[in-house]
Amino acid sequence: CEYENPILFPEIPEAPPYTVGTAARDYLNWYRVHRRGLYQVFYLAKNQIIPSLGHVRIDELNPAMLQSWFDTLAVTPPIISSSRFTGVKYGSRMDDPEYLRKRKNTANNVLTYLKAILNRAFDHGYIDSDWAWSRVKRFKNVQANHKPGYLDKKQIHALLDEARGDATRLIKGGLLTGCRVGDLLKMKVGDYLPSLQRIIVLTTKTQNLHHIALSEEGNEFFSVITKGRPTNEPMFIMNNGDPWTHHYFRDLYKKAQRAAGIRHLVTFHMLRHTYASHAAMAGLPLKVIANQLGHTTTQMVDKFYAHLGEDYLDDVVREKMPRLFDRSSPHDRNPT
Repeated sequence: CEYENPILFPEIPEAPPYTVGTAARDYLNWYRVHRRGLYQVFYLAKNQIIPSLGHVRIDELNPAMLQSWFDTLAVTPPIISSSRFTGVKYGSRMDDPEYLRKRKNTANNVLTYLKAILNRAFDHGYIDSDWAWSRVKRFKNVQANHKPGYLDKKQIHALLDEARGDATRLIKGGLLTGCRVGDLLKMKVGDYLPSLQRIIVLTTKTQNLHHIALSEEGNEFFSVITKGRPTNEPMFIMNNGDPWTHHYFRDLYKKAQRAAGIRHLVTFHMLRHTYASHAAMAGLPLKVIANQLGHTTTQMVDKFYAHLGEDYLDDVVREKMPRLFDRSSPHDRNPT
């Protein structure tokens, strides 16, 4: 793949002058070492940023120029294919509100990466001020108005009943920790700390190391599956002793869902939502849930994970909401 080339964007001339294209190349080289998901960012810069702005010196940028680029991006049809041989091909333009919302949301995402590119150039002294791009604001209220769901206890029990024994252990691991499947597959027996009743997790997505506090049920589970095993052995293995592969586990996971009668098949990531949602409904503060999931703030938890069931909302309002019209005298308690 061209984004795996040791020299990213070889068509961009070396500085000086230091252009948006040069800044993008420097940012992508840094991103390749320090972040994951280079593919998406590489092609976003290649198709959405460099063609329009790559030749512009960063000290010649101004808010009007960037605002015009941003507004044009929001009404440009989506890219349906891109290659070095055929170039970029665009889909058809539409006028319905949902289409326009999606295009604006995409423009917001591109703007986020452009600002990251330019902020890095600013931090490294290639420009003296960030005024040119800091004044360009994202479109508001254009994200999809939905939140991922979660499995209720009945669905959890049905899924565990139908899954194969070794797959059940991996599913339970996800439900008891909120970990992504990739983190669970890389977890070692020694990552369980029985004296602290915690699990150490090296998050694949961010490469950050954090501890997950286990519930009593979680501690009992990990105590059983690690007993007498070498500390350097994978935490979750198949019945034959081999490590799991994503593909094989995914097939078993889907099969178990169908057998459990879960109508809309959900990804393993749904177990992460399930963990956070049940934690929220149990009254755990959002900050605690965020720490458990490896987030530095509560924003992602509040937005994506802490979904509360309607029955829970009904119960907690009736239990916690005070009576507003009660007075000291019993005869004043007439609801009318």
